[in-house]
Amino acid sequence: MSIIEEELSRFRKDVAEHVPGSEVVCCVRSSVQVRLRRTDFKTLVVQAQFPADYPAGRIVVELKSKTIPTKFLDGLVSACDAETKKLLGQKQLLPVVKFVRAFMDENPLMACSDELSHIRKDLVRPSDEIKVNRKAGTIVMRVVEGNYATQFKLIVPDNYPADPVKMELKTSSLPSEFQVYMAGQSEELARQCVQPPLRPKPRAPPFTPAPSLRRVATFLVMECARVYPMTCCPLCKARCFPDDPARIVEDLEDAQHIERILCNHLYHRKCLDDYMKTPPFKGGKKCKAKGCEQRIFHERWNVSEKLAEDRWAHQEAKRREIDEVVEFLGV
Repeated sequence: MSIIEEELSRFRKDVAEHVPGSEVVCCVRSSVQVRLRRTDFKTLVVQAQFPADYPAGRIVVELKSKTIPTKFLDGLVSACDAETKKLLGQKQLLPVVKFVRAFMDENPLMACSDELSHIRKDLVRPSDEIKVNRKAGTIVMRVVEGNYATQFKLIVPDNYPADPVKMELKTSSLPSEFQVYMAGQSEELARQCVQPPLRPKPRAPPFTPAPSLRRVATFLVMECARVYPMTCCPLCKARCFPDDPARIVEDLEDAQHIERILCNHLYHRKCLDDYMKTPPFKGGKKCKAKGCEQRIFHERWNVSEKLAEDRWAHQEAKRREIDEVVEFLGV
């Protein structure tokens, strides 16, 4: 029996015991194929070929997967090449399969490596910070915009993307009500990626889970932390937030208090109050932010069109009475 045939025989007997989640697909001299599964989305096939001068020459390894990004697989192949060089003159097949399995276990972010690359490339600026803990499966980002900073942690579960990414908001210069919204909306966006809608559209294809890491990170950075500090009130055109976060108005009744409406646009309280109480009221008041035109929904201005009309008419009548008195008295 040749060295290769002896190693293949031993490999068939030992691989299941030494490599969890392994399945031998093919095990002959010309080609060895082993499927490694950690989760449905962390499954790959190790293909190995023996060189003519084996074991003096290193075994040739290829990796294939329908769920793991190609860039990650290419990096893992390079790591396998480096590992097999250490094994020249020795049995290499089982050690390299064990190496691949260990690499899978130690890299929870393997299923989202493409998303992580996007985050680094498109969301992170030189003033920001990003720390990736590959073994823990966490990403900590600190986004800086002007004098405002927001730090959050994204936690990628082992069964990602079937399970949603989780977000923990660490610190933020933004008001507490904005932080509550960011946390709640992040959770909802992640949920929508993995759970089918209660009322699917007619003839919609079967629901399949979608990656949630990029969606949540983009929301937090591009729709919140990066946008809010620089947003101008659509009515008065002045910046909503002061340059100094310490000067943020917390009083709900203050004219400069910042109101966020359902479409995520911001207004000064006094500006929005005047706008909501001024006709026309038919069809509801529309957001004045450029390109929006969505109807404004806000608990502080939740009245019917008729009631709004009646209130405005009453205020106008009262104003006219005061004007008539002032004119009569010549004040």
